[in-house]
Amino acid sequence: MSRQDRHHPGARGGRRPGARDPHRPRRHQLRPLLADGPLIIKPYRGSQGAGIEIVHTADRLEGIDHGGDVIMAQRYHEPDGRDRKIHRIGEELFCVERIWPAVTLDDKLGRVELPPHVEQVVRACGDALGIDTYGVDIIEHRGEPWVVELSSLPGFKGVPEGGRRLAARALQWVQDDRLTLAGR
Repeated sequence: MSRQDRHHPGARGGRRPGARDPHRPRRHQLRPLLADGPLIIKPYRGSQGAGIEIVHTADRLEGIDHGGDVIMAQRYHEPDGRDRKIHRIGEELFCVERIWPAVTLDDKLGRVELPPHVEQVVRACGDALGIDTYGVDIIEHRGEPWVVELSSLPGFKGVPEGGRRLAARALQWVQDDRLTLAGR
């Protein structure tokens, strides 16, 4: 087991997270889901789109090899347009629309206004987890927003003065903790 695995909160009994986990789906369990449409398969430790595959057939599902690592699967919905990366820092929201996969820096920095129905979904994600600083990737399919991924520690690319905003939020957390500890 690698050092990274040992310190991962999901590590159990010296095994890789998810190893021999009875709740982890096996490929044969994913096959029937293809009857309702394609799946998107992601490696557990994927980053920057590496290893992501859109799977339409059972044969292709069986052909995917991530070296025995845990995979995640979710329903694939064809996006109506560009992907949205939305960052929340406290109460502020910042939206970047981009192509996927992003190739150039300009592909990652196209800031846009956030439609209210998408803002509602973004805030609900953080509220459900009790966090107010995170990133959410959302696509729209047939006019409905779909959460693709949530990260509690995204890169915050495209957030104006992101470092300053994050530092200010961190200082606010410290101040809030002091008041809580002081009984105020």
